[in-house]
Amino acid sequence: AGETGLNMCYFYRTALSRGICAAIALLCAGVLGAHAEAVARYTVDDCLRIGLDRSVAVVNARRGEDIAAAQVREARSRGLPQLTGNLEYSRLDELQEFDIGSGPISLGSLNNYVSTFTVEQTLYSGGRVMAAIRAAAMAKQYARLGTERAEAELIRDIKTGFNNVLLARAAMSVARESMVHLRDMSQQAERMFKSGTASEFDSLTARVRLANEVPKLLAASNAVDTASKAFGLLVNFEEHDFELVGDLAYAPLDADLPSLQKRAQLHRPELLELESLTGMMQEHVVITRSAARPYVSARFNYSGANSYQLVAFDSDWEWHWNAAVTAKWSLFDGGRTRGAVAQKRIELAQRLADLEQMRKAVSLGVRQAYLDKEQAAGLIAGGDKTVDLAERALTIAKTRYSSGASTAMELADANLALNTAKLARYQALCDHMNAVIGLRYAVGMEANPATK
Repeated sequence: AGETGLNMCYFYRTALSRGICAAIALLCAGVLGAHAEAVARYTVDDCLRIGLDRSVAVVNARRGEDIAAAQVREARSRGLPQLTGNLEYSRLDELQEFDIGSGPISLGSLNNYVSTFTVEQTLYSGGRVMAAIRAAAMAKQYARLGTERAEAELIRDIKTGFNNVLLARAAMSVARESMVHLRDMSQQAERMFKSGTASEFDSLTARVRLANEVPKLLAASNAVDTASKAFGLLVNFEEHDFELVGDLAYAPLDADLPSLQKRAQLHRPELLELESLTGMMQEHVVITRSAARPYVSARFNYSGANSYQLVAFDSDWEWHWNAAVTAKWSLFDGGRTRGAVAQKRIELAQRLADLEQMRKAVSLGVRQAYLDKEQAAGLIAGGDKTVDLAERALTIAKTRYSSGASTAMELADANLALNTAKLARYQALCDHMNAVIGLRYAVGMEANPATK
């Protein structure tokens, strides 16, 4: 039995030694790997600039602005004079002839040319033209607001993703520091065991705690890699390896809730988009209603030809002009226009109800983001004190263990408490930074730096 116990003890010590070696190797790889080769370094402003330039959603939104601008030009053209030209040539196989007793007479010309220029101007369209111009202008504004919304969403996502990478990196730093503390504790416990001032249980406990830290460090390293890859896809980095330059830091946003909610009602892109949409729909009501109103236009024709029907002119070309005013009015269409107008008005009422509902949702979203910010700020204040207390407790635990007044388990618990406090503080900092970003987006404060 004694021999079996010694063999088991040897097995555990060997296994723990391998775990310690793996942990130290991983620690060294993490520390030295960052300096193995030069990588691209980006600040959050660099990421915003690159992301805004390469984002497919933003680029397509800007193309939408160009389309809307072309629609404005098209709508304005309907109120301007329309000039058309027409040139016609025809050839006959033979001229018609008839005899009146004094010889044959030919009618017309073998080669016939006709040139016509027409100018037409709309005089009255029941408000259709002006309504179309106003609707096109609102569509342009709607497209511009869509670009601002796409940019604001991307800015929010890039800043949040940047902070999440910093948080993952901070968590890995805490795991590495924990490895250092547990490695030192394990080495100290081994020395004390050999000198007879600590038990073998303390030595084994220290080794187990160090070996158990390896999965945590691996998980932290994987979290950094996953967050970095996701962020690289978001920003569309061309580099596979890059480093983000920044720190988790407390930056307050001093503003009261009522003023933030008021600002959101005036500047939130989604609200402004829906307001533009309702404006367009109001103009569509006017356009649809104009079908039941008179349409008046003026036309001027100037034409030249070398023949007219069966008569050839004496000169090569003769020119004539005529002018006319045309009025058209649909007196009865079976109620089609009335039904179409009623449909447009109902659709407008739906969008107005959506607008009112969105106003309430925006105010609620601002309130929630504001409360999240305040909660995270409170956790930061408490987290600083907790970290200070945990560091002091770890120092006392180290002193007590060195003097033989405590066990390795107590020292490991103090180390764990410090790690927990640091992680909670970093999480609170990240939450506060992201809450501020969310609040800025909610009130319409996130904008492309290039368009400020």
